[in-house]
Amino acid sequence: MTKLKTKPVTCIDVGGNIGFYTLTIDKALTNIEHEIHCFEPNPSTIEYLEKNLLENETTSVQMNPIGLSNKEGTFTLRYNLKNTGTASIYRGIKRGKRLK
Repeated sequence: MTKLKTKPVTCIDVGGNIGFYTLTIDKALTNIEHEIHCFEPNPSTIEYLEKNLLENETTSVQMNPIGLSNKEGTFTLRYNLKNTGTASIYRGIKRGKRLK
């Protein structure tokens, strides 16, 4: 981390879920100029993510309520209501809720 102290840092958290890694990185970079872009497409998870960001008083996190892919288009997000960390656009997942 000492090499990072002289340069601003940009981090990207793809599939931010409730913000565990985003907040961990934010705290680790407290004394370093930084910004974090967190991407999370699941509306039910975004609610918890926003709450966690507010409670931790983050000022360097940009929350983006969208999913990322290497393909352009609209996809169906499949996720388990009991474990939203397993959300995926992979078609092999049959159980759980679907969100377009």
